[in-house]
Amino acid sequence: MLLEIFITNYGHDALEVISKNIDPDLIKQLDDLGIKPSDYDNFRITGRESAEKVAKAVENAKYTRAIMQEMPGFMDDMASVLDNVGMSIDRFNELMALPADLLSDADRAAMKAIRDAIPMSTEETIMQKVIPQGDIANYISGSIRELEVILLKHRM
Repeated sequence: MLLEIFITNYGHDALEVISKNIDPDLIKQLDDLGIKPSDYDNFRITGRESAEKVAKAVENAKYTRAIMQEMPGFMDDMASVLDNVGMSIDRFNELMALPADLLSDADRAAMKAIRDAIPMSTEETIMQKVIPQGDIANYISGSIRELEVILLKHRM
């Protein structure tokens, strides 16, 4: 039954991963972690052993995709802040791309109000780093052991 569901959901991809000795339960476990059979090459999943390593590494992550999606993020705050100053996200993006000296006094005041409404980061702030898909396997395998992060603060 489980095999039929995977073949229905993933077609040829399901048959290919099963032929690599990755059983349907492990395919489902990876799928639940957000890793589809079509993504296996990006994670260097070539068989059961590598699939188990990836599943273990992703499961042991403190902040999984599901947890992160439930946490309030910057854009959640930003939508209400923009509503409060009567600005659309498109207009905000236009103004953000301009040097401050090209903004009208009203636009500069609105941008400052937006900046002031977004709290500064603290020790408790969770920052999310986007890792290029091609680098994920290097982190999982351990060949890259540290994230390089640069934080900048800018005041208007």
